[in-house]
Amino acid sequence: MKSLGGEALAGAALVAGRCLAGDRRYALLPGAPGAPRPEAGWRPKSRCIALFRHASAARLAARYDDARGLLSLSAGGREIARGVPEIADDRARLEAAAAGMLRADAPGGVDLVAAGAHGDGTEGAMTDVDGPYVSLVNLGSVAALEEALDAPVDALRFRANFHVEGVPAWAERDWVGRVLKAGGARLEIVEPIERCAAIEVNPASAMRDLRALRGLADRFGHVEMGVYARVVAGGPVAPGLALGWA
Repeated sequence: MKSLGGEALAGAALVAGRCLAGDRRYALLPGAPGAPRPEAGWRPKSRCIALFRHASAARLAARYDDARGLLSLSAGGREIARGVPEIADDRARLEAAAAGMLRADAPGGVDLVAAGAHGDGTEGAMTDVDGPYVSLVNLGSVAALEEALDAPVDALRFRANFHVEGVPAWAERDWVGRVLKAGGARLEIVEPIERCAAIEVNPASAMRDLRALRGLADRFGHVEMGVYARVVAGGPVAPGLALGWA
């Protein structure tokens, strides 16, 4: 769920031309009392509850049961609501629970919406770019930022689908156009990810406690962290998988 705490997966099956299954399937929108319920569909982050503007979103975490279509919301490790978003009563219960946690940032309440499907019928995702990409962050680059700021930097600030380790800091900035092997899957690196003020929110405390964006610009001359990739050949992936170049 967009901007909310995510979940670690034991494994996933990548499919060519698609996002990671279930990634940011839903988002919360600031409510507009009296307005019609918004329809499903991708929206830019400026129209969503998003960390660059709504730091309190980090107080919530989401889990999704694919088999049952069941979304659960939690805060502080405690479940506060669960339901199937496509069922009106369940959706209202999820919205009410989220609104209670986000009241300071969204006093008009929230609407829960689905990303819907792309024009080809494949599942959409409420990612920052309207494209079927997965995201990777190099933990070496995170460590370099941590050293430059002389402060801990949790990699979860960058909300990537995959963490890569064992490569030099910023090596990923030279990967664009190359194809990465991850088991049987193949990922074509498309472009670097330019970051916004969302990375200044601590995912544990929901506080803006680190000038990470300014740190990137001042210390490294850019505001990039991670890369987007297009899945060009599908296959199973899991933590600990060795990577290489196709």
